[in-house]
Amino acid sequence: MNDEKNTDHLPKGSIAWLDGTFADTRTAIKAKLKLLEVTVKTTFDSTVTHVLLGHRPPTAWSFIADHQVRYLTEAQLYPLIKGVGEEEAFLLEEEEAGESQLADNLKTMLTSPDVNTVQIALLMLKQGGLPQQLAEELLIVAKTNEALKIRTEARKLLLTQGPPEWVELLKDKQIYANIDTIKQKETRAKLEQTAKSAGPDAAGFLSVLFYQYFGRGLGFALSSKGTPHRTAALEALTNKGVLNFHAGIGYHNWKDGKDEAFYPSQKINTGIPFPADHPDPLGIQTLNFHNCKIDKISNEVIVFANCEILDASHNAIKNLHPSLAKLTKLRKLDLSFNKIIEFPAVLLKMNQLEELDLRNAFADRSATGQPVIAVPEAFYQQCPHCIVLQ
Repeated sequence: MNDEKNTDHLPKGSIAWLDGTFADTRTAIKAKLKLLEVTVKTTFDSTVTHVLLGHRPPTAWSFIADHQVRYLTEAQLYPLIKGVGEEEAFLLEEEEAGESQLADNLKTMLTSPDVNTVQIALLMLKQGGLPQQLAEELLIVAKTNEALKIRTEARKLLLTQGPPEWVELLKDKQIYANIDTIKQKETRAKLEQTAKSAGPDAAGFLSVLFYQYFGRGLGFALSSKGTPHRTAALEALTNKGVLNFHAGIGYHNWKDGKDEAFYPSQKINTGIPFPADHPDPLGIQTLNFHNCKIDKISNEVIVFANCEILDASHNAIKNLHPSLAKLTKLRKLDLSFNKIIEFPAVLLKMNQLEELDLRNAFADRSATGQPVIAVPEAFYQQCPHCIVLQ
């Protein structure tokens, strides 16, 4: 690739030649370039000053190497022709005026389950231009709508008027129809394929976007520490001092009113690191690790020094690390439905506890003939004001 010949400028008087396939039709591109006073040649010759590269250009690279010409990629071209010739860009005019009434209405229409409503919204966007505040909703349509025609129209609008950094993501062939009903591991597997074709940052961005709109699909973004989308995912799981890690892991909520007693706890390697890298750990007062398929509470939990409520219910926890005692502000601890093998000694050092949920928290000893694990009297003496649920 001749990077020194790459440019994002197309001055008046330039002579361009197109190679490859483009999201917009060549006729539409030529018409817009004509308004910019750029001539488009149908065949390459010595007068060409700029080569415009679409998807999989068959011959352009050899011409670029052998001639003194500059080139632009599809992603660099569309910002230059965006809005050219659109006389009825009423939505863009509204955006420039700082208003959003029409855009707000369209946002609701784009996320409607009714196909006809979405089609009307797309028609209005084609006529009125694409305000950037609607780009994410349109991307949701392009990647998740069940109708091929609607996905195609949304994709074309984004390729010609959306953020240029989304081009590779829009070329990605993964479709996420029925994302609100399919298993989350299926969504994560598709996002891993998207990462291969469009890059991990693009897939991570999509993962967070899916969670914001559907409450699902965050596993991919959470799986990579030290990435912008991991940070964005942790922020998306945080609301008013509550870090709902359970929602990001995506397993069933056994506190939805069903009979909890039939739930079999188990450890599963989700590949998602403990959230000790949260951007604001001291701002967290409540940690929700309900049904996160863990067998321990990481000793990294101490970064959440201001935590007052910790829900670790419905896991496969066998014991508690002594570091838990460093959470001196912890008032409520839920260990219900776990597999604890003996009463955790660290609890004797946590006399600030006000509520301790130990319902079905201990391992079943009936097969071994060992006595049932009981709360020792020493705990009641150390924590006389703590309510213990058993």
